[in-house]
Amino acid sequence: MKPFGINSNGIRFLVLLFFILWRGLFGFGEIRLPAVIDSHMVLQQGKPISVWGWAAPGEAITVVFAGESATARADDTGKWRVEFAAQHAGPRVYTMSITGTQSPALQLEDILVGE
Repeated sequence: MKPFGINSNGIRFLVLLFFILWRGLFGFGEIRLPAVIDSHMVLQQGKPISVWGWAAPGEAITVVFAGESATARADDTGKWRVEFAAQHAGPRVYTMSITGTQSPALQLEDILVGE
């Protein structure tokens, strides 16, 4: 006999629904980036480097790139932006680390500066 007449698919659905609601209630989010900001990107040399995205409203975001660190706070709609000084083109390959106070960290790799 099944308790409350719920089959195994119904139980799976309820567990999934509970997880989604739990995640929403307690602010577990994730940092999201536009498609142009990703591993293997090439950044324009000689121009300030802007990094932006979305996170939970009010979340503090820290971006580390080329030995520099910049911090922003997501606005009421979740938008955030940081800027780094212009870099010169060269053979150096960079990584970028993006962390938030409420989100898992992101690690972007194989970033070049050039044309």
